[in-house]
Amino acid sequence: MAGDLLKAFQSQAGSCRKLGSPFTAEICELLAEHLDDSSGFGRRILGWPRDPFADALALRAAAGFHALKRARKSTRTRRRLSPQSGRSGGAHGGG
Repeated sequence: MAGDLLKAFQSQAGSCRKLGSPFTAEICELLAEHLDDSSGFGRRILGWPRDPFADALALRAAAGFHALKRARKSTRTRRRLSPQSGRSGGAHGGG
């Protein structure tokens, strides 16, 4: 992930933790660690043409996953983004 994008996701994770949102912080951290260009989502984020800080890109990306979970569009997404799954079996686990 490009330097500014990585910093934006890490910064947002820190802000979320400070504000009492550890689950959103974890999503931002996982995206910073694992986002690549193997999916349309990854390509869109990595190709973001503007300032990721000013556009709150990390928070918007986390919100997108939350929306998918709430809409129950993807069993795999729900399972991976469950707060009970934790980092060991959460959003970056296999499957």
